[in-house]
Amino acid sequence: MIKLFRLITLLEGSSYLLLLFIAVPLKYLVGDESFVKLLGMPHGVLFILYIVFAFVFQKKMKWSLINFLIILVASVVPFGTFYIDKKYFMYLSVITLIIYWFIMLYIPIPGIGQPDLSVPELNMAHYIDKNYLPGVMWQGTWDPEGILTTIPSIITGVFGLIAGSILISNSDIKDKLLNLFYIGLILVFVGDFFSWSFPVNKNLWSTSYTFLMGGMSFMLTAAFTYLIDVNGYKKFKMSQVFGTNSIFTYVLAGILGSIFYSDFIIGVQLNSIFVNTLVDSGVYPKVASLLYAMLYVVIIYIPAYYLFTKKIFIKL
Repeated sequence: MIKLFRLITLLEGSSYLLLLFIAVPLKYLVGDESFVKLLGMPHGVLFILYIVFAFVFQKKMKWSLINFLIILVASVVPFGTFYIDKKYFMYLSVITLIIYWFIMLYIPIPGIGQPDLSVPELNMAHYIDKNYLPGVMWQGTWDPEGILTTIPSIITGVFGLIAGSILISNSDIKDKLLNLFYIGLILVFVGDFFSWSFPVNKNLWSTSYTFLMGGMSFMLTAAFTYLIDVNGYKKFKMSQVFGTNSIFTYVLAGILGSIFYSDFIIGVQLNSIFVNTLVDSGVYPKVASLLYAMLYVVIIYIPAYYLFTKKIFIKL
């Protein structure tokens, strides 16, 4: 029975996402009601089954009133049923990225028509940001971290949660590393597949980019865990410094980025001074950009290393 409830949970959550993010936009943006008719009744049936099973298992599993209410509310909250059963986080991630791929490639843009990913202003992400983030977009006409593009970026964080849950599980270390590596390998292949229609693009946080970067991160986590935790290889001090204070370094990177990319201090962007000076001295622009990125990492590393040596670890 519990397996059946889990299956209903997965299907109900998936049908809700398809209905909410594909069928409904198609209905109201282009007047196509076919997907609403196709998904409406199955989702309704799954919703009723979900509620019925929740009441059945409420007594059987001895859920508290608060937990029971959370389970009921999850049925009407996007991604809610996936939260109820964390076993399906990977399914949630894949389904979400596929929906994002479909929206970006096939949902017509009101007043424009079919999207064109080769033009920054001709995709659904730009349309939403233009209407709901006017005047605050990073590039004026588009934003790499806008409303719609934030969704796949969250999935990147979910991939981290999945990797972390594998590492802290009670499984044998060999099984942990193999799971991380195989998941990473599959994600890389899936990312390559989607890259043919939705190219790797960090600014759009494309489906292919999310899968590829997630897959590489899974495999690198497996590799470094094997080298450092299993084999006792301690020369990767930098990874330990950043890893033990990841929240601090992430926040610091954001703060310094705001400062370096702003001209309010001396009237010109600090990063531009560094890069332009190198370019003017004959350094190839891409090499100059790489050197700036490396310097940026070193600047962040210094306070992180100090915290590491003092055994100060900032956590939430």
